[in-house]
Amino acid sequence: MYGRKLSISENLFRALKQLRSETEEVVIWADQICINQKDGDEKMSQVMLMRDIYQKASRTVIWLGPAADNSAEALSLIPKLLRARERDEREGVQTDLLATGGERRGLPAPYSQVWYDLFAVLKRDWFYRAWIVQEVSVSPHATVLCGDMELSWSDIVQAIQYLADAQLGCTLGLQAFNQLHNLDHLRRCYQKGQTIDPLQLLVQNRRAHAKQAEDHIFAFHGFYHNAESFEFNLTLPKYPVDYDVVYVRTANKMLKHYQTLDILSVHRI
Repeated sequence: MYGRKLSISENLFRALKQLRSETEEVVIWADQICINQKDGDEKMSQVMLMRDIYQKASRTVIWLGPAADNSAEALSLIPKLLRARERDEREGVQTDLLATGGERRGLPAPYSQVWYDLFAVLKRDWFYRAWIVQEVSVSPHATVLCGDMELSWSDIVQAIQYLADAQLGCTLGLQAFNQLHNLDHLRRCYQKGQTIDPLQLLVQNRRAHAKQAEDHIFAFHGFYHNAESFEFNLTLPKYPVDYDVVYVRTANKMLKHYQTLDILSVHRI
């Protein structure tokens, strides 16, 4: 970059290779490249801007990783599920995919391996990272990319919801379904401008994966502005910082705002 070598993760390298075009210039913002990871002041200033960056992006690409474990065939079920859902709506019925109804809709039989392969995609690490909660929630246009397969976020959510309504989704992958549902619920709340309760947000995502303990607080900074109507505003310290400083400061703010000890009763906050 600018004539100098820059070390990046293998995951980002694969994503950039997948996104590049031989015919046109592609402008991409990637935090690993666009934020100086060695500059604490810059990192904190960018954390404060993260919501605006994703909110104003023409498209947010969710890179799940390369194709593996039959993911291409599994994700090809998404448009088929959407077509089955449309037929159900036209006919005023609800297909029971645990019975033989799915095969009438051109779908695999219940408990076929490809269904498990689909939920394996939804269990990939990306869905459980702390930072992605804000990214997917504030982005107006989110696209999911897995190898060569590209699908809109909304199509995936609608297809998996149809699976659940048709009695198959929760049977095959309850954890994956719940995580996708929770992510999309936050996304819909944010997109509608609804208030997102800070304590509930932290409780719901307390098991999200983050490299640094303090990122369990920092990663959700973009949501806190939604709580301004009831005067919740968390002032963040600078990187690098001891995580206990962040946690104590957050707990104090919560205790003063809610006037309860609820935050102290929740494991892993």
